[in-house]
Amino acid sequence: MAQSRTFRDPLHNWIAGLLRIAGTFGCLATPGFASAGAEVPLATLCTRVAAFSIADTGSLCALSRNADRRRYLAPDQPAPRLRVRVGGKLYAPDSAAWELQTKRLTLRFADAGVSAVLTLEAKPTHVVFELVDVQPTNRAELVLWGPYPTTIGDLSGEVVGVVRDHDFAVGIKDSMPRRSAAKNQKRPILRATL
Repeated sequence: MAQSRTFRDPLHNWIAGLLRIAGTFGCLATPGFASAGAEVPLATLCTRVAAFSIADTGSLCALSRNADRRRYLAPDQPAPRLRVRVGGKLYAPDSAAWELQTKRLTLRFADAGVSAVLTLEAKPTHVVFELVDVQPTNRAELVLWGPYPTTIGDLSGEVVGVVRDHDFAVGIKDSMPRRSAAKNQKRPILRATL
């Protein structure tokens, strides 16, 4: 999280303190709070130990540890939630819309003429992202999660996309179910656990 800002006016300090408290305890799949100068999250999803915030551009704008609000997302580097390849070129989303009731995030790729719908779910130990629709159908040649640049550089996994330091680890893995129970059951196009 960006460093706390101190104001001369006690009222501004009190309001800033409330926003920091709300940002710490208001960790649900709801619009988030940001410090002065930080990108305002469209949605924030929290586990027991971490918070993941998504900006209105469709990119991760924060990845932080809940205990001390330490930020692990590398600053000033793109972190698209999802990228699509159309005509041999990769595109990051331009904008996003969050539907709290359905827990759906719609990503728009204006230059590619594509939109993608994800469902987002925060679990106690991880966050699940599922790609459930891409429109127009068959336009996207490929979809990719990320990349998600972090400030962690101690250890990197060789098989699973995990980075960790002495007290925190973050990674992404394919969590796509291998079989569906019913033949006609609609399955997500792509699923990832972060």
